[in-house]
Amino acid sequence: MRHLFGLINMFTSIDRLFVDCGPWELPVGDPNYELSPASPIIRDLTLQALEDPNCAIMFYNALRRSGSLDGPLKVIQFACYTRGEVVDFFDFLKDAGKHLTELNIDMYFPLRWSRGDPGSWDALSLDCCPNLEKLTLVFDFDAPDEMLHIRDVVLQTALQLYTRLLRSAPRRLREVSFCIYGAANARPAFTRSAAASEGRERWAALDRALSGPGTALASVKFLLCDVDGKGELEECKAGLVEFVAECMPTVAGRGLVRLRSEREEYPD
Repeated sequence: MRHLFGLINMFTSIDRLFVDCGPWELPVGDPNYELSPASPIIRDLTLQALEDPNCAIMFYNALRRSGSLDGPLKVIQFACYTRGEVVDFFDFLKDAGKHLTELNIDMYFPLRWSRGDPGSWDALSLDCCPNLEKLTLVFDFDAPDEMLHIRDVVLQTALQLYTRLLRSAPRRLREVSFCIYGAANARPAFTRSAAASEGRERWAALDRALSGPGTALASVKFLLCDVDGKGELEECKAGLVEFVAECMPTVAGRGLVRLRSEREEYPD
């Protein structure tokens, strides 16, 4: 970790910093290891799978000292494993959110660990991000050994949380993307979740959050990941188009929905 931050501190500014994977060897006895006061300005930050939450906290403290939060930092992509990491991130977002225009959050793994306890996420909000224009959230059906009833409970929790986040997002938000891992399993999971009246109402609530009065959304994207071949991709798209038309009729009726594969969205 010392070597990583030593390398970072060689720069005065970094257009994009991508930090992926751990675990890290943290300084013994000092989880809040201090970086150089001259930490570089960072404009686009990705923190992914760091494993130890102290690593993220170090980056947060460095960004606070560097001046990155005074306007330069516009884009954050964040993925994590634990609820504690989510709480720490949203606490940091209170400082970082003012100038953010793009935010990508993958917290589906922590949602699995808190299944059946949607209330534990009530404090999370995007009202600290008044200039946010693009938001990406994640559904993940890529765990082949996950029991269906667990998958269903996690999905219901995610729907409640994402709806609440969207309600707290600024009116200037113009693009929302749902990144779907294990996309071939999405339509069956979505259909099961909407089978009961309570689940169907959750999809209706998400539809209202995306299409309410004053919203400026130009598109709602479903990004299909882990799809094998063109045939499976077209089958996934057809199934999701049908589902969205039935369970999110306002968004569908306004022509906001876009379905694309991950490769179509991010070509090599």
